[in-house]
Amino acid sequence: MAAMTSLLVLTLTITLASAATHSLQYIYTAVTPGRDFPEFTTVGVVDREQLDYYDSNITTLIPKAEWMEKIGADDPEYWNRSAQNLQHDQETFRVSLDVLQQRFNHTGGEHSDPGHLWVLHSHRCPDPEMENRLLAS
Repeated sequence: MAAMTSLLVLTLTITLASAATHSLQYIYTAVTPGRDFPEFTTVGVVDREQLDYYDSNITTLIPKAEWMEKIGADDPEYWNRSAQNLQHDQETFRVSLDVLQQRFNHTGGEHSDPGHLWVLHSHRCPDPEMENRLLAS
């Protein structure tokens, strides 16, 4: 009998917007270990332009927009501080995935299907101060 592969996606979407019609999104994705994909990734987006990127393999927040690199000049600790916040979020998502797997009996054993892919997906700005500056501009 062929094994069935299933996908469980949990999504929480929060889109932030200001009166100046800017939108800010942080997309958090966590997947179960053992995949050829980072267990945790985050992508920041303002007005459909990618700002930054973080994943559990590199554990560093990388600016993706030229104008975001200026933040490092204005606030030298911004990138390290934000990466530390994301590492904390990464652990929170890992624990949440563990709880989901236990509640749905997918932690191993005869009822576990290794084809299951658990994904947690959420939006949140890792630095509220930065969120306010981006939405105010």
